[in-house]
Amino acid sequence: MTAIITLAWWFILGGMILWVDPEVVADYPLPGSYGLFFLFLFLGVWFLASLVLSNSRRGLLVAIWFVLIGYLQIWGLANLVNIGLLTGALVALEIYKNGGKLKKELAEK
Repeated sequence: MTAIITLAWWFILGGMILWVDPEVVADYPLPGSYGLFFLFLFLGVWFLASLVLSNSRRGLLVAIWFVLIGYLQIWGLANLVNIGLLTGALVALEIYKNGGKLKKELAEK
């Protein structure tokens, strides 16, 4: 079922890219935000990453990463430093949320 939902989001995103003028979605819900595009991108990446990684939280972090990189690109702030900082922050968040599971796995080896 999740695979069908994932395909649906990607078809919606692909249809938007192919057939909708960017100027139409650029100002919804806020001027210059491209909110609909990034909403569909977020949902498509979240479901796909959740399937691939078998973990919804990690899929959520990957989707957040893609959307934030997209906004950095729109604002002209996407460079290696900002991408590295964003990646590091999300990896640190995942390690923090993972709790002691990682320590237990390393201690067992």
